[in-house]
Amino acid sequence: MWVKFTALSSVLSHLLLSISLVEAFIRCYDTGNFTINSTYGKNRDLILASLPPNVSEKGGFFTANVGQNAYKVYALGMCRGDSSRDDCYKCVNSTIHDLIANCPNQKEALSWEGQPCHVHYADRSFYGTLEELGNPEAGYNTGDIKSNLTEFDTVWESLMDTV
Repeated sequence: MWVKFTALSSVLSHLLLSISLVEAFIRCYDTGNFTINSTYGKNRDLILASLPPNVSEKGGFFTANVGQNAYKVYALGMCRGDSSRDDCYKCVNSTIHDLIANCPNQKEALSWEGQPCHVHYADRSFYGTLEELGNPEAGYNTGDIKSNLTEFDTVWESLMDTV
């Protein structure tokens, strides 16, 4: 009995640790830079400051743009449908701070939190476009699987029996 409890607590501890280590996926694009106090920088700060209240009050989704020509900034914020207004506001606000800290001078950046929200800003319109977030093959094994599946099944069943 003690062995099963130890194994179960070990698996649960690992699972909880894995969940707590989920961090934001932040991407700073190399599409151009700006100076912090420039017109573009002020427009970026203005539009990002408007996102938390607007996203949380408008059903969890909001897009906007501010500025003219080369100084125009587009922004999008959204929260998962099961997020409360307060959680949505906090998530979007936290995400914006992470983006500014990690991408201080980039004209385009996005973050998809391990939490239930997403923020994207850019010097171009990206609304309604499907974009890749990275190498599409990064999460896939494109080669042949050469491992022994019978051995895997045996080890897996043994592990599950101890749980």
